[in-house]
Amino acid sequence: MTTTNAHVVVLAGGSGTRLWPASRQDRPKFLLDLGSGESLLESALRRALLLTTPDRVHVVTGASHEAHTRAIAEQLGIGSTIIEPSARDTAPALCLATTVIARSEPEALIISTPADHVIETDRNQWAATMSTMLEIALGGDIACVGISPTHPDTAYGYILALGSSHGPQRVASFKEKPDRATAERYLQVGGYLWNSAIMAWSAKSFLQHMETHASAVLSGVQTATMEPDHVDPGAWSRVPRVAIDYALLEPAAAAGSVVVVPGTFDWADIGTWNAWTDRSSAAARRNRNLVAVDAEGAVLYADPAVGGRRYAIFGLDDLVVVDTGDAVLITDRDHCADLKRLVARIGELGWVDLL
Repeated sequence: MTTTNAHVVVLAGGSGTRLWPASRQDRPKFLLDLGSGESLLESALRRALLLTTPDRVHVVTGASHEAHTRAIAEQLGIGSTIIEPSARDTAPALCLATTVIARSEPEALIISTPADHVIETDRNQWAATMSTMLEIALGGDIACVGISPTHPDTAYGYILALGSSHGPQRVASFKEKPDRATAERYLQVGGYLWNSAIMAWSAKSFLQHMETHASAVLSGVQTATMEPDHVDPGAWSRVPRVAIDYALLEPAAAAGSVVVVPGTFDWADIGTWNAWTDRSSAAARRNRNLVAVDAEGAVLYADPAVGGRRYAIFGLDDLVVVDTGDAVLITDRDHCADLKRLVARIGELGWVDLL
């Protein structure tokens, strides 16, 4: 199956707190350039355009990021930006996008992908994986992409497949962010894949699955969108706030309606500076503005706006330094995943300009 007639929904949401101070409320993770030369959102939209035409690509984002998101999308010829009045998590966001698309095309096939992941692939490899997903979606199941884990990562969700083949398999269950020992066990026993959050479905079957497993979300979205091309803020605020994993994927998998397709492309959710370090360590350590002596594993991220400031690290291993001009984060790899505690403290101090 070709992907040309499919719709692609790009979810541009989330705050990316664990990438503070680069990621802020007014500049969330999907608007950052983490070294590719363009924002993560722009990269995601370019991948969407490898699959279908600009008029069939839709961006879902929050009201506070509407201007930036529209500007990036329209620069690529994409005019459909769906605005959430407030953040209600991924289940309402995807239900909203599917409802909007289904009103004009009830039998539409839809691919959903996050705006803030790093994916390296060529056109043919990407399109082949998405075509397999759409074949599954055409049969009424929900398809998702699983990535073979390379290390025991506690920041990712995991998918347990029922079979042991290398092709599409029924999903037994989803496992959210395990502790270190559990992640190591998953890697040892096999059969587990990282959950990439890339999915596909038919609009008709998605709404049916929502009616079965998350009827409160579906009815809330329908109430909020009774008026065409408008989302009522009051009604939207009453939609249950829940992730698609809990609302739909887990119960649908238990009912045998979810299939995982192994992804063969290079994928990463750069959710922490640790993940950025793992992916960018060679370039980070070659940074000409950083000198490190008796400091193994030291890395630096500096916003281009900072200019030519130079940094010296002496006698501290695994140090991570992030400089955004108005704030400097100094931490180590063991603490990178727990930055929410630090950001909460910054809020308590009243440093609202840094949030």
